Amino acid sequence: MENNPLNFTGITANFQNVKPGFIFIETEEKNQMIEKAIQKGAKLIITEKDLSSQKIPHLQVKNIQKALKNINALFYSSFKHHMKTIGITGTNGKTTTASMIQKIFKEYKKNILLTTDSNIINSSIEECLYCRNKNEIQWMVMEVSSEGLKENKVNEIEFDTAIFTNISNDHLDYHKSFEDYFSSKKSLFQGLKKNTRAIINGDDPWSLKLLEGKKDIYVITYGLNSKSTITASSIDIGEKIRFNYCIQRSLDTYQKNKIEVQEFPIEMNLLGYHNIYNALAAITTAIIYEIPIEIIQRALKNFTTLNRRSQLIQNFPYVVLDDYANNPSSFEAAFQTLQSIDYKDVHVVVSITADKAERINQENIQTIANWCSLLKIQNLYITGSEDYITEEDRMNPIERQAFLNILNEKNISFYFHPCLKDSMKNLLSRIKKNDLIMLLGSKGMDQGINILEKLL
Repeated sequence: MENNPLNFTGITANFQNVKPGFIFIETEEKNQMIEKAIQKGAKLIITEKDLSSQKIPHLQVKNIQKALKNINALFYSSFKHHMKTIGITGTNGKTTTASMIQKIFKEYKKNILLTTDSNIINSSIEECLYCRNKNEIQWMVMEVSSEGLKENKVNEIEFDTAIFTNISNDHLDYHKSFEDYFSSKKSLFQGLKKNTRAIINGDDPWSLKLLEGKKDIYVITYGLNSKSTITASSIDIGEKIRFNYCIQRSLDTYQKNKIEVQEFPIEMNLLGYHNIYNALAAITTAIIYEIPIEIIQRALKNFTTLNRRSQLIQNFPYVVLDDYANNPSSFEAAFQTLQSIDYKDVHVVVSITADKAERINQENIQTIANWCSLLKIQNLYITGSEDYITEEDRMNPIERQAFLNILNEKNISFYFHPCLKDSMKNLLSRIKKNDLIMLLGSKGMDQGINILEKLL
């Protein structure tokens, strides 16, 4: 890659982002992806297929995922001497925290890549994959998943800063036990080199267990308890978030300067207590890299809500709160956020699918039932989203009935529709002026807003 003998201009695993001179990696078989990549100017195809008869320039590999892992490692190795790498792991908050960090660094005119461990060759960084531009890349912020850690996808990466957001039951379809899930998260911190910064959520009861036996790293805790190094005061949450960012004990920056005890105001156009935690982690990261306070304040004030992350949509006849809730703690956060919004009545639409372990789905519905009881929610719509998900993500009838039985046992009234569109139609037939619509669920609810827009 250093000499770039192929003289390629970029590399991607997404054929839609292919440009002239790119290498295209075929990671999944979809109709005519290779042909479309060639038409868009791909110079080389990396694939498991033998394309010799088609006279297409290609490199055939036995295992495309293994090849992709090696390419990721090669990509990183060509940049690691020129940039700092920030890793973020946890059950919830990774994407928002990473995006906040990216926003702050870009506000400071720093080139920073935002990516995930599943594929660092992706649309967010491929424009930067020009050998001649290596020295321009200064930071990379990466969402580090439990699966990526367990499968050793980030073994080649030396993280300069590691952030822990929180942990709760999730991904048990992959890990089978919470202990294995936690162990994967823990491995990120156990593998940190000496003097690396570990920024951890001190309010999470599992946080200190991440660091057991690890005494040669620099730990910074954040949270809303008085013992954390970083906390927030004067919190005001409504349709905006305002708080003071408080440094309760001095911090050492990477440049070996000391940041003394102080506090300064933060304002964000976001919702929910969970975003205070996300902001505390992002701000602390910026502080230890000595980004000026006024830059941090301006960046977060201009930070916009990510798609389906406690997203408040007000350009419809009814206000909509849309959230990608997919585990018990994210459902908790969504309902807590609901309490900060003014409305006459609320209509909650929840998509239930089989992309989570049965245990997680049962905990999800328990959480939903508890909040419906607490907030006296009378308009609950449960949908299987069968009109928008694949067959493998559909709940089988037995699992679905067990799910609905939990609501019945708790005397929670609800409407059930196998199809998402039917739930939306029912909702719109019952909604009244000044009511609020709340959309909850992962991939089964991704089309929720689009359906509403078409039906209104």
